[in-house]
Amino acid sequence: MERFFGTWQGRLPREIEAAGIKTLEAANKYIRMKFLPWPNRTLSVKPKEEESAFVPAGGADLEGILCVQGDRIVGNDNTVHWGRKKLQILPQSWRSGLAKCRVRVCEHLDGNLSVRYGHRIVDWYDSEGKLLELYKTKAA
Repeated sequence: MERFFGTWQGRLPREIEAAGIKTLEAANKYIRMKFLPWPNRTLSVKPKEEESAFVPAGGADLEGILCVQGDRIVGNDNTVHWGRKKLQILPQSWRSGLAKCRVRVCEHLDGNLSVRYGHRIVDWYDSEGKLLELYKTKAA
């Protein structure tokens, strides 16, 4: 990939100039029609095995991995701050409060937020920071 990126930086500008291209539209058309097919022809290698190299994620917590994460310390009022949002953490069946505990706030691809304590999901919130009762069963 680094070699290909170097090609984009070094070779592409020269090829566009040599082709006499002067407009952005023409450059984009040249890239789509001429330049992008080149690495597929030149740099691709046939796989040694025919089957897919991808494996199922299994029990991996993809929601907890594919998100923006930040560690926070829970305040005495059982809240954490995420940007300008103040997330109220409800009492949990396994612990009365999380004051002074380190938790992880995750901002997910859909904009929702979750607060996690170790392997447990404490609560889910919408993008505005309001508690989502719909996800409350996930936290238990």
